[in-house]
Order: sequence, then C-alpha cells, then structure tokens
Amino acid sequence: MTVAAGSQRIDKWLFYARVVKSRSLAAKLAVSGRVRINGNNNRVIGCNIWGPLYSPVYIGGYLNSPAPTGNIVGGTLPGEGNILFGQDFGVDIAGPAEGNIVIGNVLKGRSWGAAIRSPSCCPGNDAVNNRI
Repeated sequence: MTVAAGSQRIDKWLFYARVVKSRSLAAKLAVSGRVRINGNNNRVIGCNIWGPLYSPVYIGGYLNSPAPTGNIVGGTLPGEGNILFGQDFGVDIAGPAEGNIVIGNVLKGRSWGAAIRSPSCCPGNDAVNNRI
C-alpha cells in the first residue's frame, strides 16, 4: 500500500494519537465503519472497508454548520483506490458538503455505490460541487 506524502493511514493515526492501545485494535476500529472524519482536506486512500455498515465513508456536516470541503476519497495512482462495500452506499456525501472528490474506487451498496444528498428540510445545507 502506498501512502501519499503528508498523509497517514487512519489505523496508524488512531494508534499514534493514543485512541487505542495497539495497532491491531486501531485496524479493527478503522475497518469497523465507526470512524467518521469531519472537517476539511482529509484523504481516504488504500482502504478495504466492508460490512453491515450504512456507509463505510460518510462526508457531511451538521445542519447550519460549515460544510466539509476538499476531502478526497481514493486517487488516480496505484494503491490509492479504496474498496468500499456498505449496506446502503459505498460513499455517502450528505449536505452540507462542498468540493469533495471520490475517484478511483470500487463502490458497492445495496441501494447505490455512491450518493450525494441534500436535506430537503433545510435550505442552504446543500451538497454542491462534489464529484464522483
């Protein structure tokens, strides 16, 4: 697995940040789908996440909060693509979210491989300018 310069695998980060006591526990947590990355300019690369999860990768903010932007799931270089199988979606981008990119992945879900959704209840919390 290759990791781009300035990047770190989520399991290593969980271990080094002392969220868990061992690298094996960090790896189990990373593939469990219970890790949600909020914020901007994050990368998810070279992962194999599957199971009875709603969506292995979820990008979305909270209503009336700043939209997550500049997140990248996958990539175009060898080893950067992800294999993401979820119960409903492989990747779910839910508003508010803006300018996120999903590229070079294998995506599968019971409903769709990927979804970009905006909440109908709350104008101004749209998922816009995202690319899959």
